[in-house]
Amino acid sequence: MIKRGVDKSRAACYWFEPESGSFRGSSGLSRLLGVNERLDDWDRFLEFVVEEDRAILAGSPERDYSSSNACTTTYRLRPTNAPVVLVNERRRYQDNGMSPRSIIASLATVAHTQPTKYLPDEHGSRDSLTGLLSRRNVLNVLADEIEKRPSCGFALMFLDIDRFRFVNDSMGHTAGDIVLEELAKRLNAFSGDHAVAARSGSDEFLVVIFDVHSEFELQDDIEAIGKIFSEQFTILGSSYFLSLSGGIALYPRDGENVEDLLQSVDAALYNVKQSGGGAFEFTTPLARQEMIDSCTLELELQQAIRNSELVIYYQPLWSFRTNCIIGSEALLRWNHPERGLLLPGDFLPQAEGNGTLIRILGNWVFDQVCAQIRNWRMLGINGKVWINVAPMQVHHRDFEADICSSLFRHNVSPAKIGIELTERTLLANRDDAICALRNLKDMGLSIALDDFGVEYSSLSYVHHLPIDTLKIDQMFVSEVETDRYDKSIIHTIVSIASELGLSVTAEGVEMPGQYQALKEMGCHSFQGWLYSPALQPDAFVDLVRERGRVTRTGS
Repeated sequence: MIKRGVDKSRAACYWFEPESGSFRGSSGLSRLLGVNERLDDWDRFLEFVVEEDRAILAGSPERDYSSSNACTTTYRLRPTNAPVVLVNERRRYQDNGMSPRSIIASLATVAHTQPTKYLPDEHGSRDSLTGLLSRRNVLNVLADEIEKRPSCGFALMFLDIDRFRFVNDSMGHTAGDIVLEELAKRLNAFSGDHAVAARSGSDEFLVVIFDVHSEFELQDDIEAIGKIFSEQFTILGSSYFLSLSGGIALYPRDGENVEDLLQSVDAALYNVKQSGGGAFEFTTPLARQEMIDSCTLELELQQAIRNSELVIYYQPLWSFRTNCIIGSEALLRWNHPERGLLLPGDFLPQAEGNGTLIRILGNWVFDQVCAQIRNWRMLGINGKVWINVAPMQVHHRDFEADICSSLFRHNVSPAKIGIELTERTLLANRDDAICALRNLKDMGLSIALDDFGVEYSSLSYVHHLPIDTLKIDQMFVSEVETDRYDKSIIHTIVSIASELGLSVTAEGVEMPGQYQALKEMGCHSFQGWLYSPALQPDAFVDLVRERGRVTRTGS
């Protein structure tokens, strides 16, 4: 009767008779595990239980259940082609003897767990996925080493798998687990009796190498770790090559306690990542100080948003044909309480590694600009405002929604907003970026390719991009009067833009000769100190009224 009930149940449950080994899983259990067949074997079911947790169930039939007719236990299942799931199992026993005649169990999902959310053993000393020491445990080892042998020398390495998120996103978290488990095995084989490895976080590992006192002594170990990781990984039947980044600190040179050493390896790894990854780097006092300064700046910048220290200046955009202002570019400034007025180059590079902060800044700029456009509209000023966007902002899944939210909140037409982005922004995750920009362009926003020619100087892909305008970088404009090469580049850009139906804007026009040369070559618009620097909103309004009203088309 019970067995037939399990057969018909849509819930995740099973019936098990330990003495005979008979097992029957419900269709709901099959769905939970991502399999098509109905499970009818206990050992087959155990294959879906995370290896470290199998002992919880494997020994269950032999336990004494005479004191209770029911119990609840928690363990992890690894479904087919899905993330690991944490379940609570509630089981009832059909016999209270030493060996129950049969068990009926129901499973309830607690949470889907990522590879980063692992369950430690009861002492918290080992990572349950990889079997390596936990971060806490290895840091205790370091603290003991420093206390007991203060004159000893050792190296601390902080390792990070490059683009590990790509593995999880493209192949699933099961594939990510396989990589982590395989790397752990390789690190264990490397460690022997002269080193110890630990899992520090999602795809991060700590390795302590004892009895080394200099960078030279560590070279063989660095090469060995690089070699074991350079070997291919077999993931779900396919072979892949991944790269590893590492920051290295030496005790006592780079820190006399655990906290200082961690800060040192963090700084070294940060530098490696900023340089593209795939390498190992020893920390330096300068690297450590730069990271401290960067973290401090991020905190100050978040405080600046709360304290209204950020402001928007507007760089007028002029028409070569009419000599009137036809729009503006929004430029972020920071009224720092101690350092004075800061330009974006003084603080944005340090913020670019923080995706959340970049999104907050980007949304703040869009919101401020939309509010300003609404205020100017009441004064009869209707030109387009161009806004620079960062790579991390463009590639955020809510990029379009964030822009639409600002437009809707301030009742601003999309035609009044232009987006400026660099070639590098487009070429990173190009397909996703182009898709998002096409959607915005279909809504009515304009798109400009900023600093054109500086990064890659390629015109071959321009006709594939959803853009309206090419902006010629000041690097070419500054020598247009005297350098035939720069003049030829600008002439080529203008000619191809004309063929593609794109407008051309010249940046950094400061001399009358530059203005004349660019006008003769057919550029449509320009910005620069020849006519005006970037201005605060009220000063921008005064200039418009003095030199000519912004056109309603804002082209």
